[in-house]
Amino acid sequence: MRMEFANGIRTSLRRQIKYVNSAEQSDVIRLVKVWRDQQGLKFPSYYLEVAVIRALQGYDPASLYRRLRRVWRFLDISFVMAKILDPGDWRHDLAQTSSRCKQAAIRDAARAALQAGTVGEMIRLP
Repeated sequence: MRMEFANGIRTSLRRQIKYVNSAEQSDVIRLVKVWRDQQGLKFPSYYLEVAVIRALQGYDPASLYRRLRRVWRFLDISFVMAKILDPGDWRHDLAQTSSRCKQAAIRDAARAALQAGTVGEMIRLP
C-alpha cells in the first residue's frame, strides 16, 4: 500500500509498519511519545519512531533508562543535522518534513530531559 502525504512524499505504509515493529523498541517509542505530548512538541509519530530506532541502532542495553538517555542524547546532539530516511521509501529524508525551529525545540526539550536523574523525572508517569 502506497500513501502520499500533503508535502508530496510517497511512501509504503506496509514497509513503515514492518520496519517499526521489527526494531522491537516499542517500550521506548511509547515513552518518548508520552514525553513529546507532555512537552507539547510538534514531532510527527512516524518521524519520532524512526528517529528513536536510529538513535538505538547498534545499542543494546536491557535498561530502559539507558535506552531513553541514548535517545535524548541523539535528539540533543545529532538530531537537528541528521538525515532520518523513510524506510517506506529510502529516497525521502523525514527531517525535511519538519522545520529547523521545531527540531531545535525537540533538541532543547531532550537536553532538559537529560538533566533528570530518573525516568519518573524525565516523563511524568500517570
